[in-house]
Amino acid sequence: MTFETFCRKTHGSILGSSLKYRPDIDGLRAVAVMSVFVYHLFPNWLPGGFVGVDVFFVISGFLITGILWRELETDARLDFTRFYQRRIARLFPVMLLVVSATLFAAGLIYTQQDYASSGVTAVTALLSVANLKLYLQGSYFDISHDAQPFLHFWSLSVEEQFYLFWPILLVLCHRLFRARIAIVLAVITLLSFVLCVIATSFDPEAAFYLLPTRAWELSIGGLIAISGSYWITSSSAGASVSRYLAVIGLIAILAACVLFSDQTRFPGSAALLPVLGSAAVLLATRSDSYLGYGVLSATPMIFLGKISYALYLWHWPVFSLTDYALYASPEYVRVTIKIVGSFGLTLLTYNLLENPMRRTLNKRSFRFATLASFVVIVAAFVPLGLQIRTQNYLSTTEAQIARGGQVFSAERDTFTVMLMGDSHAAMYATLLRDITREKGISFVSVAVPAGDVLPRLNGDTNPLWQDSLRIVTNTKPDVVIIVSAWSHKLRHEPDRLRHAVDAIRPHTHQVLLFEETPALPERATRANIRAGEVGPFMEEEAQRTLRIAAKQTVESLSDDDVEIVPTSQRFIDEDGGVSFTGLNGRQNFHDRSHLSRNGADLLRLDIEAAIENALMSTPKKRPNAVR
Repeated sequence: MTFETFCRKTHGSILGSSLKYRPDIDGLRAVAVMSVFVYHLFPNWLPGGFVGVDVFFVISGFLITGILWRELETDARLDFTRFYQRRIARLFPVMLLVVSATLFAAGLIYTQQDYASSGVTAVTALLSVANLKLYLQGSYFDISHDAQPFLHFWSLSVEEQFYLFWPILLVLCHRLFRARIAIVLAVITLLSFVLCVIATSFDPEAAFYLLPTRAWELSIGGLIAISGSYWITSSSAGASVSRYLAVIGLIAILAACVLFSDQTRFPGSAALLPVLGSAAVLLATRSDSYLGYGVLSATPMIFLGKISYALYLWHWPVFSLTDYALYASPEYVRVTIKIVGSFGLTLLTYNLLENPMRRTLNKRSFRFATLASFVVIVAAFVPLGLQIRTQNYLSTTEAQIARGGQVFSAERDTFTVMLMGDSHAAMYATLLRDITREKGISFVSVAVPAGDVLPRLNGDTNPLWQDSLRIVTNTKPDVVIIVSAWSHKLRHEPDRLRHAVDAIRPHTHQVLLFEETPALPERATRANIRAGEVGPFMEEEAQRTLRIAAKQTVESLSDDDVEIVPTSQRFIDEDGGVSFTGLNGRQNFHDRSHLSRNGADLLRLDIEAAIENALMSTPKKRPNAVR
């Protein structure tokens, strides 16, 4: 019997079964979500538990493809608006709640820099492109997880991107290759898998996060939904082995959870183990007589499967925010909060929001309202997320420099303060913006992370320095503040700063040079403190030597037009260590060498005094402008 004949004779049973509720598939969802949950809670227990996401991919491809294919077989067309209505009703209400609640909590807990990053990632999560942003940030296993409460949204983004093109592909295949649909989809799956294996060797982050290298995991589920029964029933051997497939599949998934770790080259060919294991379980779900059905369809497994979506969305923000806020608390406290918080929020969400909203938004009469509300809410969140970013972290791009930097004009013509430098300047940008706004002073920021705003003395041109100097020349600010990682920028050419000051001096009234703050040692991280690390955190001797040498170079430039703003002693404890936190218990540092806004605020009075002294002596003599 050919595949075409098989489909004509049995498409009702195949595709009907893809829509029929299968309690064992909920059990497989439970396996997936608990693998991820345990991996994030106790990584040593299930070092490869992250493969639960791969199990979710296969399940999703199986279920959604079954729905789409049945509609194509029945009506010879797809109702795309109905399809996306169902997707929105299924996913969006819980997603919106989790994103909103997480942003609110992050605003209370995170440093301004981390909150700014969360605002942008929240937008990408709702737009289903979080995987693209996270790809640019680096390895999933290396990212500072407690500062990324939306990290897990990468997988949802992959799924939603998949379902932008998958229905169209199925329509084309149904019209053009109906008799050979399995072959066409198998070729597409194989191509995606080969690309995944290649990319894992050359660009593992791309292989992990991006759709082209992950599509094969979902399309394998789709293949099973369309032709799985044919593979099983087309031979006596297939029918006899189907009884044991689920056990084999579950063993494969468990093996991946136990044997894999963050050191595994993943996804690559290693992903075959959990993906084929999941496929084996789905191939067995043609009856309730296979081995393992009783385990997967047990009441607790069904319950976990039903709440798996909400649990997956809630658990990671709860874990991240708990670890971030309570990094110095005992592990049992954090573990208790994580478990109780995750399941408590999940149960409330599942019963009070997810189920009721799914029923309501899935009504055909609500089709337009569902689609329209999704567009409106997402559109409203985009400026909100971007506002969180700009309000909590200011940095200047080269394109903005070409337009004159970031300018915050006062309501009336008054004094102007300009900030220039690298990321060490950007860490003061929001504080300076707030100070100048309160005092009715215009503010121009030319703070470029990883930028070098100093002239080069070896004859090479430095476009960033030239553009920054042009802004100084055109703006003629009353005060120019220069901040950089002096220990790095002046290490080999200490005279660079003198040349910069000499070039700027004719175009401003006062130059303020901020000292470089001390740096934390490598062991001073939230992760290490959670693991038992205690202070004092002494600055590493090599870095301290470089910083002191740079400090002396900066101080040597002090004169009537150049004032040095000391910073280092504010962050040195009585025991000589670097202050990880302030008296309010909040972190002074965003990372090893950059201050958080809490840390920058410790210097607020010194900075205000330096600015006021400079402005009070300016020839403009507008004393009312400085309050």
